[in-house]
Amino acid sequence: MQNPPNVTFAFVLRVQKTRTDGKAPVYLRRTENRQVRYQSTGVLVEPAYWDAGAQRVVNCPAAEAFNFKLEVLLLCARTGFPICSEDLDSRNLKVSTLITARINQLRQSQPFWPEKRYATLRHKLFAAVGDIAVSQVNQQAIETFIRHQEPEWEGKEIMGTTAQEVGRLRAVLATAKSAGLTGSVSLKVPKRKDSDNHVVLDIEQMCELSDVNLAWGTMQRNARDAFLLAFYGAGVRVSDLCLLGKHNLGTERNSTWLHYQRMTDNAEISVPLPPVVLPVLAPYLETPSPLLFSLIPVEETRDPYLIRRRIAGCTTQLNRAIKQVAARAGLDHASALTMDAARLSARAFVKAHRSAGAVKAAMRLLGFPDTYATSLYFEAASNSMRRPNAFR
Repeated sequence: MQNPPNVTFAFVLRVQKTRTDGKAPVYLRRTENRQVRYQSTGVLVEPAYWDAGAQRVVNCPAAEAFNFKLEVLLLCARTGFPICSEDLDSRNLKVSTLITARINQLRQSQPFWPEKRYATLRHKLFAAVGDIAVSQVNQQAIETFIRHQEPEWEGKEIMGTTAQEVGRLRAVLATAKSAGLTGSVSLKVPKRKDSDNHVVLDIEQMCELSDVNLAWGTMQRNARDAFLLAFYGAGVRVSDLCLLGKHNLGTERNSTWLHYQRMTDNAEISVPLPPVVLPVLAPYLETPSPLLFSLIPVEETRDPYLIRRRIAGCTTQLNRAIKQVAARAGLDHASALTMDAARLSARAFVKAHRSAGAVKAAMRLLGFPDTYATSLYFEAASNSMRRPNAFR
């Protein structure tokens, strides 16, 4: 959103008004036809936490909430909405303004797709309930939004995609509350529906996949080996498999570790790889490509718009290939198997074997030398399997 003609806005920290606790107020400076006017934002920070160049709060525990508030204030100022603190909790503050503020935040620090998800949420919300104000967000509005996504919804469980959309909306409202922009909004979200179509494999079936003799360089070989890494790597997603490079593997504590940044939410993931999967990866480490599986061209990994399309196409090819491999291995439900089954199977395996009595059995299955290394794997796996933050 652009500034009105002949009007500019900037956030400034007025250190001359520093309080006795060392915090100074952040003001919104409006300049129109060389006339300057200051408006208090209600944000108080220590000067060390203020980045004058970026006009943002940095390195502060409340930085996200403060910056979110500043984004909302700037959007309100550009549209002529009153920005006094007492007015921001009024019935006129739109949910779309809060979502747009979040999009602007993501645009500064995140890849393209988290920003895209919130833009999609804004579009769906408008289509379902219109440009509603924060005070109009109630249980009825949420149910109307859900029914717009799922016309046959019976008031019970909802699909995963719908749950993610509602989760993002709740996260925006929660951040607005923590920033002091709105009051509390209490919403009851229906339980997420578990799909009956998901195939979960046990480790014996993983071994059967591993035993299938596949020619080097074929899509079936790439799909099978990527599937095994996704399972033993504690549920690596297809989008991350496509981007994994040899630099993501390293040796620590006498084990080979997988380090990568998860594409869905930029979380840093570190998992010690079980020894049983290392022979699967060994041939790929000898190839000239910097990528592990060379599923997409290296030069196309730098464009966030292009890479997503490439990953979508690659996922389709991998899903087709893993079905073929599963059929050759004689696995049940081979026609329903997808690459995502590796992540779900890893989650089920960790859940079943993490208890103290099952660690020794898991140690033998995974090939770890002792129970300490196995416990370290389960700890790292459990951390990596946490659902990506809906706010992303």
